[in-house]
Amino acid sequence: MKTIYKFPLAIESTQHLSLPAEFKVALVGLDPQKQPCLWLVLDSDHQCYTTKIFIVGTGHPIPPQAKEHLGSFVQDEYVWHVFIP
Repeated sequence: MKTIYKFPLAIESTQHLSLPAEFKVALVGLDPQKQPCLWLVLDSDHQCYTTKIFIVGTGHPIPPQAKEHLGSFVQDEYVWHVFIP
């Protein structure tokens, strides 16, 4: 069975998050409290591992370790882009 889970994010250039090895991105955006979040579709028996999350503002360099773009979101006048290695 698949379920959507919410993973809150911080506006920091690099952070660590416990994510499953396999997932599908449902949404990258703000929740009703304006907290940046990542919503992922996961199998109910998922195993998590700790990985880096990179959040990069438009016009800023993307770190070389940031390989996969998960999505982008708008917060006030800023657009942020979320990557994983």
